[in-house]
Amino acid sequence: MVNVDHPGWKVKVKEAFLSLETTIFLAVGSAALGPGIANTHGAIKVFLCVLLAFAAGLLAWSASIRQRWLGGFTEAAEHVSRRVAGSGHPVLTALKRSCLDQGTAQHTSPEEVRGQVLEAARKICGKRNRDENRATFFEVRGFDLVYADSRGRTPSTPRERWRGRAPSAEKPVVDWAKVTRNVRPDRVGDVSRPNSTRGPVDTQATYKSYISIPVVSGPTSFGMLTVDSPELQNFNEIDEDTIALLAHILAAAMAHQATVANELMRVKAND
Repeated sequence: MVNVDHPGWKVKVKEAFLSLETTIFLAVGSAALGPGIANTHGAIKVFLCVLLAFAAGLLAWSASIRQRWLGGFTEAAEHVSRRVAGSGHPVLTALKRSCLDQGTAQHTSPEEVRGQVLEAARKICGKRNRDENRATFFEVRGFDLVYADSRGRTPSTPRERWRGRAPSAEKPVVDWAKVTRNVRPDRVGDVSRPNSTRGPVDTQATYKSYISIPVVSGPTSFGMLTVDSPELQNFNEIDEDTIALLAHILAAAMAHQATVANELMRVKAND
């Protein structure tokens, strides 16, 4: 089950205006108006000139908005590089070390990998005010999802448990988190809207939008990774790819731990 909260009409208009298709249309239209202006006279020529000025103005305005949102293309590129170097590398290093023998000095526990993943998710996901994000991992335990760890926004704390036994209203969330095929992120821009997978949010909740994904390896779901924000509409398609990658990393570490534990139990049983 995938639930993507659809933004309001104002957001849709803004996204359509700033889309690549609209930019191409305006650019091609502006170029096409040139020959028309050169080969017409009178009122038609004046009309085409006004139309060209309007199209050029829209192009300039959209470019200005993008530039302002990104903080400049150079600054944006540097920001992306800092995020990858500052968050992605420690996560991958922790994953590598978690696969070393437990007796080695460089071995990293799955809990440490989980902490690195949560910290990376908190810092990377979101369009604004990432310092206010909170990343949380809920672990599958029996029928329920149980709080395991979190990073980010304080002093608020995540809920302790999502109950998966019927007739609990939280059961759809638990069922979704246990999906192991066709796994997709669940992105909601406004938790107060009725199409939220999590149902009505407690009035004391400190988040207004979130993005979540099951942590899955093969046929096993280990839990749910989620990042929430006090900002409305704070996550987008890029964040879906980011949290999916981080969930794969966490799942790999947890699957390795489970394999090692099962092997140790098998060896002990044969002794």
